[in-house]
Amino acid sequence: MKRFIFITLLILFSTLLSCTKNEEPTAPEIKGSRVYIVNNLSETVSIYDEVKDTLFEDVIITGVTPNDIYQVGGLAYIVNSGFGGVPSIQVIDLSTNEIIKEIQLPPGSNPWAITKSANRFFVTLSARNMVYIYDSNLNLIDSIKIGKWPEGIIYYKNSIFIASSGLKPDYTYDVGYVYVLKNPDSIPIIDSIPVKTNPQDFAVSPEGEVFVLCTGDYNIQDGWILEIDPESLLIVDSLHIGGYPGDITYAQQRIFASDWFNGLLIYDLATGKDTIIPTGYGSSRLFAKDEKVYLTIFSGSEMNYLLILDALDYTIEKKVELGVGKGAQAVLVYKEEL
Repeated sequence: MKRFIFITLLILFSTLLSCTKNEEPTAPEIKGSRVYIVNNLSETVSIYDEVKDTLFEDVIITGVTPNDIYQVGGLAYIVNSGFGGVPSIQVIDLSTNEIIKEIQLPPGSNPWAITKSANRFFVTLSARNMVYIYDSNLNLIDSIKIGKWPEGIIYYKNSIFIASSGLKPDYTYDVGYVYVLKNPDSIPIIDSIPVKTNPQDFAVSPEGEVFVLCTGDYNIQDGWILEIDPESLLIVDSLHIGGYPGDITYAQQRIFASDWFNGLLIYDLATGKDTIIPTGYGSSRLFAKDEKVYLTIFSGSEMNYLLILDALDYTIEKKVELGVGKGAQAVLVYKEEL
């Protein structure tokens, strides 16, 4: 979801938040498969226990305007964009669901997303057109100027891929780029690839296909998905998916893209067939695990939902009510061996 939509929603619905921060919640210890849902407006994390079909609501208090959650082993990292406050990164111990560490980022930098190479973390700072580089203990070791309003970021095959959306102060867009940091654990070599309008995020298939989602400008230019060869850094395929999709994931030889207005857009790479699943207004963030796809439905004033779909036949297996006015956004599935 783009910043101008996101900021507008914050202004309109901040008075409707369904959670307060007066009391620290008690985080439950959950074993087995569970889903972490980052609530952008209520600034909390809710946990859905898939085994017991139980939602633990607002059990973790985040920083200001959380935007991303990322797993490394038994830890999860939350990126708090800090709209109207201080941006930060929080570390959650997934065995106890407690925050064990927090670091602050520069005020007004609007950190967007995080990824990790073998030994370093990389965080996009959209408003500063930079990527911050941290060691494995989240000590800042370097920063790199990257394009214009960088957002999504992934690590694959010893390279960091960064989506530079090209967003300008007047909410129009320059040419979108994907920047690539090769050898990121030493002295990164920077390369760039011009793409379509407003690249926002990535998905990688088990076969090594790197897909970048280009949302469009919410006006004339609409959505595209481009495949980038991770070795040559050439665009080897493209799909005009239409709409204005904001997030992407990959499962079972299919690309899934969430569209705020149109629902869930699906493209079957094996058959070339495209499908639209109406999910209602507010389709937000995606996560794929095994043969399931998880989608949050964002609302600042009405009920928020978590949808769990079969990645093969697109059946909605579960629709979990998350609460009113939560602003359900980033999602993470963690499956712990019992």
